Amino acid sequence: MNCLLCGEQTLYDLHWQDIWQWRQIEVNCLCEKCRATFCQYPYETNGCSGCGRLLDGQEVFTTAYYVENMAYCYDCHRWLEQYPSCLVKHTALLVYNESVREWLYQYKYRADARLAQAVAPYLHAFYREYSNCTWIVLPSSPKSIEERGFHATGYLLDRAEIPYICPFEYIGDGRKQARKNRQERLALEQPFALCVDKLALASSTQWLIFDDVYTTGATLLKAKELLYACVPDKTQVSSVSLARDTLQ
Repeated sequence: MNCLLCGEQTLYDLHWQDIWQWRQIEVNCLCEKCRATFCQYPYETNGCSGCGRLLDGQEVFTTAYYVENMAYCYDCHRWLEQYPSCLVKHTALLVYNESVREWLYQYKYRADARLAQAVAPYLHAFYREYSNCTWIVLPSSPKSIEERGFHATGYLLDRAEIPYICPFEYIGDGRKQARKNRQERLALEQPFALCVDKLALASSTQWLIFDDVYTTGATLLKAKELLYACVPDKTQVSSVSLARDTLQ
């Protein structure tokens, strides 16, 4: 088959274990060259204590702001004025470089569901460390589901064989976050409503909300805010995204 990003032919060496496993053989949909451009997000010692953004002081967004001896980026420092530090904490798996940007465009906006397989190994590796958490996905607008034909983040977890729930309902304005500028993202009104009945079906002390791309953190924090208000004390509510975009 050909790589779904660059179009080059991909080769696969068949092994004996592939034959004896008695299930469909998963051939990577990207060539080796394209796979090599997917880089794990670097969590440096001088990174933001909230989202991991590198703090090099070269611009306002990467200047360090200290709260109780913890360094935060501009965005996370602003969020701390509204939210407790436990909700600001976030993890990203991949750098949002040109390859990941192209992958996301083809997968999410061209509705090429085959590309979900490309990131399944990264998600599955992370899941092995966080399998004790209840994973949560955010709802898409009905219009997005109709246009795409599948739930973008939910399908990523399906391909990575990660169980999840969606205890939220979408009540937003229907505008895609990707079409909003930085100011519009930061001014986001609450786009979700929490379905407490769905939440009760999965009793947990650790909740992990998954999204595809983290930019300013506004969407995830709106969801965390709702969830955190309904869970018992000492329950952990955190988030992880496939990639992290700076949108500067």
